[in-house]
Amino acid sequence: MIASRIPTNERLLFSRDEAAQLLSVSPRTVTYAIDANRLSVTRIGRRTLISRGELERFAKIDQPNFRIAA
Repeated sequence: MIASRIPTNERLLFSRDEAAQLLSVSPRTVTYAIDANRLSVTRIGRRTLISRGELERFAKIDQPNFRIAA
């Protein structure tokens, strides 16, 4: 898959599992946040993707200095 070859710091969209890994939470937690409209998603076909900016916004709710590192 091409997405795995692009460094994390250059990617714009992440799957639920990738988002969970970046946020250090379980994929289920990401799903709950999406279902509760606390995390906005982009749907492309059947895929549910979360933007880098949305992940950072979500993480900053409780931790204002959070940044996604490569």
